[in-house]
Amino acid sequence: MSIAHRIITWQRQYGRHDLPWQAAINPYRVWVSEIMLQQTQVTTVIPYFQRFMQRFPDLATLAKTPEAEVLNYWSGLGYYRRCKNLHKASQQALALHDGELPCSPSDLLALPGIGQSTAHAILSIAHNQPYAILDGNVKRVLSRVFNIQDPIDSTPTIKQLWSLAQSAMPAHDCRIYTQGMMDLGATICRKQPLCNDCPLQSICQAYAANSQHTLPQKRPRKKPKRRHLYCLCYLDQGQLFLVKRSDQGIWPSLWCPPMLETLDTELRQAADQFLEPFTHQFTHFTLEITAVILHTQPPQLTDGQWFSQTAVMQSAIPAALRKLIVQQSLFCYG
Repeated sequence: MSIAHRIITWQRQYGRHDLPWQAAINPYRVWVSEIMLQQTQVTTVIPYFQRFMQRFPDLATLAKTPEAEVLNYWSGLGYYRRCKNLHKASQQALALHDGELPCSPSDLLALPGIGQSTAHAILSIAHNQPYAILDGNVKRVLSRVFNIQDPIDSTPTIKQLWSLAQSAMPAHDCRIYTQGMMDLGATICRKQPLCNDCPLQSICQAYAANSQHTLPQKRPRKKPKRRHLYCLCYLDQGQLFLVKRSDQGIWPSLWCPPMLETLDTELRQAADQFLEPFTHQFTHFTLEITAVILHTQPPQLTDGQWFSQTAVMQSAIPAALRKLIVQQSLFCYG
């Protein structure tokens, strides 16, 4: 019995069937869900996906909406480059493909933010075509089934995994198989695998070698770098001064208080209070933030505006600022 047959049979009986992007399946909904699910847990994505779909039910609506509003609906989900690319890709699809996502891998890959696995997910799930995906869940399943000891984040191993993934891909029931591979990796073949519940147990080479708990292997990670920023919180009559960040670096195009790596003597003397530093984790570094409370007038910045607390929380702001407002009761100092 092939891997595909086992996965399809298992998915029909035990897989997840109530995720919001599994309803009214179309290329646009699959695409948005796949982008949101990159490096983000399903439970986190669900409410964001639902709100996003209510506001942007189709590609044309997304493409015609200003980027600032789209970012607002992404605010708090993190990895904002995903959202900016999603918006740019929708505009390109509207202009070049009559408002629809294209149906060929090469055309999909030409759109911003769509890599091979995402393109294949759209084709497999939305169009039921035999294109294999290779997300984190699938990598974990394949590395155990074939007992791959080499680091899965090395170029040769990734190439090997792609070959194995495509070889296992069936010609029919592609949508069920692809969802099944993702579900198996997420619910059964997880970090601590539930091997007795796995439909692949009898053909799993790692299980036979008792190495499933050590796989997949990854290259040793460098210790995350640590950065520090001062967050200049200008407060006046219950309002907070924010500036719109550039489209480069962290928090692209989001609203945020002015940030500095160092404070000069003048700013230190003008500060009314320094709040307790807190950390915000990025993929490759840890950011330590110290909020500086100031009741002086902010510098004359053309892209700066005053926001009430309600307006701030309804705007496109980074998760770190939400954390500062909620956990450190920022507006109490205003």
